Amino acid sequence: MSTFVHSRNKYRKEMPLMMKQCVGILVKSSLRSLNYSTKKVNLPSSPVEEYGRNLLTATYTHTKLKVFDMTRLVNLKIYFIRHGQTDENIIPLQARFTIDTFNSMMDSSPLSVRLNPTGIKQVESVAAQLVHIPFQTIVASPFRRAQETAAILARRWNRDVVTLDNLGEIVLAKVPWSGKELEIPFWLLITMTTWRHVWPWTDDEETLYQAFDRAREAWAELLNLAVQRGPIVVVSHLGFLRVLLLYIRTRKGCQVLKKDLGNGGISIVQVDDLAEAIQMPARQA
Repeated sequence: MSTFVHSRNKYRKEMPLMMKQCVGILVKSSLRSLNYSTKKVNLPSSPVEEYGRNLLTATYTHTKLKVFDMTRLVNLKIYFIRHGQTDENIIPLQARFTIDTFNSMMDSSPLSVRLNPTGIKQVESVAAQLVHIPFQTIVASPFRRAQETAAILARRWNRDVVTLDNLGEIVLAKVPWSGKELEIPFWLLITMTTWRHVWPWTDDEETLYQAFDRAREAWAELLNLAVQRGPIVVVSHLGFLRVLLLYIRTRKGCQVLKKDLGNGGISIVQVDDLAEAIQMPARQA
C-alpha cells in the first residue's frame, strides 16, 4: 500500500493531465509491446564548464551537467526512431496461442525477436533519409531488434552506438496462469494482461507510474548525452516512445516537431531551452 501512496503523491500534478492518455497508450502499445530490461547504465559526466547558475542540475542523480560547446544548446534536435519491423509486429490479432506459448514469447522477446527483411529495408531507408544530418552518436535500447536497427545506422553513418537500458520496451505482462492445450486469440491474451499495468499493486510488471518515472530518467540521460556529444539519434520501441514523447510534451523548453511511431518511423524533438527541459522534480528516496 505504501508504494501506491508514494507513487500517487509523486505524480499528483501530472496525473490529471496524463491519466486519460495513459490508458490509451497502454491499450495501443500493449498490442505490439514486449519485455524490457531494468538494468541501468552509468553515463560519464560531461567535461569542462558549468552552464549558467547550475540550471542544468539533474536532481534525480545530483549530477551537474556541464557543456563544452555552447552552440549545441541552440535549437538542439533529438531524433527518435522506432526499430524496424519484426515478425512479431505483424502477428494477426486473430492468431491463436496457448497461454504457455504466449508467456514464452514474452520471456524470450528481448533476445530472440529480430528484424525481418521488411524491417531491414525500413532502417536502410531511414539511414538514407538522415545521412546528411551530423549525428555524433546512436543511442539504443538493449533489445535485439533495437540493437540490429542501431547497427545498420552505425555502419551507414560510421558512428558509435551507446546502449541505454532505460530505453527498453515496457513490460507486456504474462498471463498469470498456465495452459498447454486451449488456444486463445492473440487479442484476448493481450486483453487479459493489460489490466496488470494499470493496477498499482502489480508485482513483477512495470506499471504506468513506473513507466513515466523511467521516461523522466531516460530524458535526463539523453539530454546529458546530447550536450556532451552533439546531435544524437535514439532507437527505441512503440510502447516506451509513446510514454516518453508524452512526458516530453509536458516539459517546458522543448517541443515535439514530428511524431511517427510506425516501424522505422522518425519522431523529432527540438530543445529550445535546455535549462527548462532538464529540470526535474527531486527524486524521493
